[in-house]
Amino acid sequence: MLPEEKELENRQKRTYKTTICILTALILLPAITALLTSREAVIRNTEGKFYSIRLLASSGSYALCLKAVRIHITKKEALADKMNRGLAVISLSTVDTIEFKRNGELSKETQGTPMHWEGAYRINAAGHQGYLYLRQSKTGPMGTLRFPKWGAGANEHLRSLEIKGKTIRFVRSVTTDREMKRVGAPSMFVQRYRGEFSADGKSISGRFHRDGTEYSWTARRR
Repeated sequence: MLPEEKELENRQKRTYKTTICILTALILLPAITALLTSREAVIRNTEGKFYSIRLLASSGSYALCLKAVRIHITKKEALADKMNRGLAVISLSTVDTIEFKRNGELSKETQGTPMHWEGAYRINAAGHQGYLYLRQSKTGPMGTLRFPKWGAGANEHLRSLEIKGKTIRFVRSVTTDREMKRVGAPSMFVQRYRGEFSADGKSISGRFHRDGTEYSWTARRR
């Protein structure tokens, strides 16, 4: 083999190895990121039993996690069980509550919060039809509202959103000129919402207040 041919062959081998390394990194990076940002938690299922997980990701009605094989009668037993976990996809419809561990202890903020509330809902607020979006972030529940036929039809970020047990509370408000312009509101306002999830977590019904007057609202998962 001529020196030029051997050099070309070596270059092709180096290129091949580099390509393999890049592809491997691209495949493994999401998994590594999920493991680094995962959260320890204990789940109480709809049968009243407990098991531990390491939550990797969640979307819609499902969660990807490392799930303990054994199911326990008490929360304390589930907390102590960190052995024999396997990769699993959990249907959130089977989850009653989830409690995340923070600094070695269960987070009081998320205690009794159902996992299956995340998703998109069609909302009817005193006759105004729109969309309510709810999701769980690292810092807690987050959400937006949008009423396509009201104002500019823009997304409005919910304030003071709190979900505990089957109760949801949040504030919808426009309090600055800049907000009025962005959402197309005719005036400033503050609306305080409170509602209750149904047993299956697929719908919400409640009341909201504005200027001392109470109105009803409902939402149904899309």
